[in-house]
Order: sequence, then structure tokens, then C-alpha cells
Amino acid sequence: MRAGGSPSTLEAAYVLRDKVPAGPWGIVGDGLLLGSGVSKLRMRFEVRTRHATATDDSGDQVLVGVENLFVRDAAKPFQAVRFDTTAAGVASDAEAGDKLVFRITALSDGSDPGGMYVLNGDGAQLGGRIPHLQLPPLP
Repeated sequence: MRAGGSPSTLEAAYVLRDKVPAGPWGIVGDGLLLGSGVSKLRMRFEVRTRHATATDDSGDQVLVGVENLFVRDAAKPFQAVRFDTTAAGVASDAEAGDKLVFRITALSDGSDPGGMYVLNGDGAQLGGRIPHLQLPPLP
């Protein structure tokens, strides 16, 4: 993903089996920053629900959203930059068959020009973790 460029957003969607309750979401977004001279990149992580029949994101319900400014270690430019947080989220109005969407967006505000963010798909091999969500506990 490129800040201010194309594509600036990436999504992973999962089909829901039931409603999602309100509560704390665990978000891990470890990633790599790439680009010549790039040292920082601001990212937004959102969890949304989307109706099964939706053709775009206009009717999405945002359950939780957080931002992080990633700062690359100049001494280890090809190592993952770690990010994890817990944030309170609202209950979904989704039903079984709707989608849970994990959306990641590169933001140009506060980011170095030309910066790219790549999800850390190599886990511990690059000093980080595989990005993932921890859903709120069921009541």
C-alpha cells in the first residue's frame, strides 16, 4: 500500500456466523516500511461489517478504528515495525452471512512521500508477527 497513491487500502473479509458483540478488539498490524528515504508512515486499521449483498463499502458499519505512525529503524530497514493495541468497539448489526472486514489504509498525513507499507507475512523471521485481530469475547 502506498500513502496517497494507488492502492492505498487493503481489505481482508470473512463471512460471519453470528453477530459481533461490543467490547475490546485486539489489533496486531506489524508491517514493513519500504521506499527510498522513507522513515515514517501513518496507517489506519479498521474493523467493519458489510452486508452480504453489498457491492461497495458505502453501507459498512465501522466497529473500531485506530491509527498508528510507523517509524522505520534505520539500522534494520528490512525488519518489521511492530504495532499492537486494544481498542473498544461497538456491537455490530450484522447477521450470519454478512462479512467482517479488516481494512488497512495508508494515510498521507504525517507520512514520508512515496512510502509503502507491506503487511508482515513472514512473522518472526522479520522480527514481527503476522497481522491479525482478536475479537471481543462473547457475552
